Amino acid sequence: MLRKLLAHLLFLPNVMIPLGMSGIETFPHATLFSLNRRTTVTVGYALILIILGGSAVYGLFTIGQPFSIIRDYVSIINASLIFYRIIHTDREDYDLIVKALISIFLLNVGISILQRTSLLPNFMYEAIRFFIPRVSRETLDFMGGRGVSGLFPEPAYAAYAMHYWFAFLFIYTKTHPFSRKGLPFLILILIWDLVVARSATDIAYLGAYLIGYITLKNIPYLTLGLIGLLGLAYVNVNFSDDPPRSLWLIYQFIFGLDSETMRYAFLNESGYRFVTTYGGYLYGLANPFGGGIGSFLIHSVEAQEMTGVMAYELHFFLNANDGHYYAMRPSAFGSALFLAIGWVGALSFVSVLFSSISDWRFLRVPQGRAVFSLFLFSFFALGTIGDPIPTAVLALSILTITRMDDRYNSELEGPAKIDPKSLGKLPD
Repeated sequence: MLRKLLAHLLFLPNVMIPLGMSGIETFPHATLFSLNRRTTVTVGYALILIILGGSAVYGLFTIGQPFSIIRDYVSIINASLIFYRIIHTDREDYDLIVKALISIFLLNVGISILQRTSLLPNFMYEAIRFFIPRVSRETLDFMGGRGVSGLFPEPAYAAYAMHYWFAFLFIYTKTHPFSRKGLPFLILILIWDLVVARSATDIAYLGAYLIGYITLKNIPYLTLGLIGLLGLAYVNVNFSDDPPRSLWLIYQFIFGLDSETMRYAFLNESGYRFVTTYGGYLYGLANPFGGGIGSFLIHSVEAQEMTGVMAYELHFFLNANDGHYYAMRPSAFGSALFLAIGWVGALSFVSVLFSSISDWRFLRVPQGRAVFSLFLFSFFALGTIGDPIPTAVLALSILTITRMDDRYNSELEGPAKIDPKSLGKLPD
């Protein structure tokens, strides 16, 4: 029973167990689920965790903030250990996890639609707020182009999860988004992004996912879709009283034609995400071994200032801290690693994680490449530290294509060298 519950909570990382702890936003459900005999870690991963643990112990004495240091360390484990829990699992456990993913996906869709149509009963809202404290009426109301958050603290977090779920379902059903069967579902995803979610993050994630399908044969589909999106942005911004944030941002970049306007729009739409993420990389490049686990309390402001962006230029910091930077972890996992353990540690961590993928043939499948493209984007550019969904879905996708679904056999039995011409062939 507990295993089934944790399998579902794995896909709801922001659901808090009410233990009276404040200051955390991602609960380690995935770590608890990974404490299982099916979890098989590599020697390299175990060594990385030991080194990071040593950094955390050192931080306890130098930084003196045990809660923040432990939270930083656990978030790295929570976002990565689940990969080893899933990638070597058996059929029974695989079916359990997939059913949990689909159940949470459908539940989130239902809750989101109720929010968007203002039909969410108050008792359901109070229940959501009890387990996801940062959810508020402002988030659930769709003001200023914002959409709904579903079972997440804000629309951007919902975007992360929903697009990974969409991506996995294309693999699970062996559906190509540009096929006759898949195109209607791709259009539904776009409608969801523009009408229900309405977040700029949704469009960014959809774009990152579709990059995995770029081939000579698919370029016309992608070009027509891009032209249609630009036309939609132009019409909505000029003739709608409340255009989605995503379309407004696209309009500013394409039709603004003013570099300063585009810069201002990008910085403020990204909120804290750009400066924390970019700053983390800059700090990690300048300090090969980083500042240590939990060191964001000391070094993150310095990292943000390294970007050259003034805090008072950003509405987020104007409202939150009177136009001054304050200590924040980078939102992207890769950037957080750069800040904590420098480029040497971060690249070592990535090498260990990717070396754990024993069967890279999943990249021969277009849907597999698309999930990997999405994973790289969320890991290095736009994600949230501690979120286990990206690595969980990546592992599920690899497992589905290489072991659990015989329908992929013909695509995997080709030559070791990928033929670019074969990548453009679409299924019926």
